[in-house]
Amino acid sequence: MDDPFVALERELSRFFRRAHGAATEISALAHPGLDSELYTLLAYIDRHPGSLAKNVAAEFRLDPGTVSRQLSRSESAALIQRTPDPNDNRGMTIELTEAGREALVAARDARTALVRNVLSEWHSEDVLTFSALLHRLLTFDRSWNTEDAASLISRRTPQPQSDVSARD
Repeated sequence: MDDPFVALERELSRFFRRAHGAATEISALAHPGLDSELYTLLAYIDRHPGSLAKNVAAEFRLDPGTVSRQLSRSESAALIQRTPDPNDNRGMTIELTEAGREALVAARDARTALVRNVLSEWHSEDVLTFSALLHRLLTFDRSWNTEDAASLISRRTPQPQSDVSARD
């Protein structure tokens, strides 16, 4: 019998890959400049108007440079607007434009319809339970600490051997 955590990791990997593929297709239909990564950023900005790029980067555990490039792309596509942060001259607050909100709503509606279709055989209580468990997983502070995994990987990865004879 599989270790339950190995089985869960395998199924989550399959879920993420399938969901990402479908989300990418749907987002592109909602707006030509909208991919699934940008959709996620727009959804966050919609829930947290006036956010700073550093907050977005922290929320998704992304490199600030990556977020900056995505925000520049979405600004060029007229999906967001940035304005100077009144509390910090170096920062820019981020808000959706009307076009950004429209693209987000169109993509969200299409994504919700897809989820509704995929889970059409489920009882609504099961959908609520699944949603609550995912929320619990994603909000548990310790759940996304990667230090233990990094330690495990470094112990398993053979370290390059230095050529001692070359120094002699």
